[in-house]
Amino acid sequence: MRTNGITLLRSVLVAVVLYAAPAYAEELNSPNGNGGTIEIGLSQGHLDPNYGIDLAPEKTVAQTSISYTYDHFTGTWRTLNMLSSGRSYGRLGLGNEEQLELAYHNADQTRLGTFEYLGSVNYRFIDTGHNAGMSDDYIEVTGQLGYPVKIVGSLKVMPYVRAVKDVPVGHNNPLFWDMAGVRINGPILSDAKFYLNLTSVHNVNSETAVPHKNVWYAEAGVSRLLYGLVVGTLGATYSEYSKEDTRFEYLPQRDARLNPVPRLEKDWTRPGPKLFGKLSYSFY
Repeated sequence: MRTNGITLLRSVLVAVVLYAAPAYAEELNSPNGNGGTIEIGLSQGHLDPNYGIDLAPEKTVAQTSISYTYDHFTGTWRTLNMLSSGRSYGRLGLGNEEQLELAYHNADQTRLGTFEYLGSVNYRFIDTGHNAGMSDDYIEVTGQLGYPVKIVGSLKVMPYVRAVKDVPVGHNNPLFWDMAGVRINGPILSDAKFYLNLTSVHNVNSETAVPHKNVWYAEAGVSRLLYGLVVGTLGATYSEYSKEDTRFEYLPQRDARLNPVPRLEKDWTRPGPKLFGKLSYSFY
């Protein structure tokens, strides 16, 4: 069972997920770098960027978050809630989740250019639909290193590498992911901005954890400043993942006997694309 405090926080914030970093993040930062953001959004299902799977197939998901940045630290509370599920919380299944995250971000100027790095710890209150309490939750630890490059004007490209470790609370079977990706963002027309994020994910220990091994994840969106510090974003996510199996095929040899020869096969599953929209409000 979730604690009363967690349930209360979820109820309060259900009307306020950091689905994607706002394209206006740089313009909306306060002069000293401190401030908060509240986001409200709806999406078709929810594609997990690490696993590639749709956590809420054929469902509309309300995604909300509230975050605050002080100096180089950011704390975030996120919620994902399937709509029209007709079931009580704790028995809703994947697609309903709360997250509590603390992140540290910074940048260093070197002779080779600027390197941005980020580290975070994220407690994920997972709802598997079995009313399992905290035994189905995860602690997610992430480290990322990026190299931002300004191409032309405000157009920026940042290749990055990332490592993620998911540590289950209820059992000893951690997952480890390594990733490589690129993020592109810049202006589009005179009053809007776009971003595109492409990621290749490799599940290092898939043979003992989840059945799929490789994930491709993409996210794109267009943001526009609507009023004051309110930003609207429309976008889409896409993913595909493979289950990697070793199968044996029998090939005839010179001595006329049939000997098994291993052959690696990948079966790709494509749950996307999924559309989403959100509003974000920044405060200082």
